[in-house]
Amino acid sequence: MSKTIQERLKQAQEIYANAKAKGFHNEDLSIKHCLMLVFKEVGGAVNAHRKGDDVNNPFLDSTYKEVYLRHYQNGEDSIDMEPYKCMIKGTWQDEIADVYIRLMDLVMMIEDKHNFSLEAVFERNEEEHLLSFATSLLWQDELTKPFVEKCFTLQVLINDIFRNYELKLEREFLAWNLACVAMNLEKFFDFDLGWHVAEKMKYNATRRYLHGKAY
Repeated sequence: MSKTIQERLKQAQEIYANAKAKGFHNEDLSIKHCLMLVFKEVGGAVNAHRKGDDVNNPFLDSTYKEVYLRHYQNGEDSIDMEPYKCMIKGTWQDEIADVYIRLMDLVMMIEDKHNFSLEAVFERNEEEHLLSFATSLLWQDELTKPFVEKCFTLQVLINDIFRNYELKLEREFLAWNLACVAMNLEKFFDFDLGWHVAEKMKYNATRRYLHGKAY
C-alpha cells in the first residue's frame, strides 16, 4: 500500500477520534444521517463558490491565503484562530475540506462499528483503488466541468455508492469507495486539499462540544 494512502488513513483515524471527543458519536448514527451531513457540506461549497468566497481572491497586494500564511511566518499564530476565521473559513476550498473530513469520519465510523480493517481492504485492492466503482465514475469527462456541475456529480456518485451498498450490504465496499472518493477530491477540484484539511482540523480542535450544534 502506498505511503500516501497510509497517511490518509492515519489522518482519517485522527478525524474520527476528534469527532468522538467533540461528542459527534455519542449516539448511534446511521449512515444516512452522516451522508446527509456530507451533502450539506457540498451545498456549502456551492454557496461559497457562488458568493466568490475563494482563498485566492485578492486582499490588498496578496491573496487571502498568502496573508494568512504570513501570520504564521511572523509568529502571529493565535489560539482562537482569528486569522483563519477571517481569511480561510467559509471559502469553497474550506467547504470541500469539510466534505473530506465528513467522508473520512463516516468511513472510520463504519470500520469501527463493524470491526474490519480498511487498511487491509486497500491492501487487497491496491492496484485497483483508482479504478474503483467510485473513482471510475468520478473521472468520466468531469474534470473540465464547471464547479457546480462537479459538486452535482459528487453528490450523485456518493448516492450511487450508497444505493449499491443497500443492494449488496457490503460494508467494506461502502467504506472503501467513500474513502476513494475522499482521496480523489484534491485532483477533482484542483487545489491543495491537504493543507485546507490540516488547517480545518486545527480550527475544529478549538471549537466547543458538538461545535455548539445539536448534532
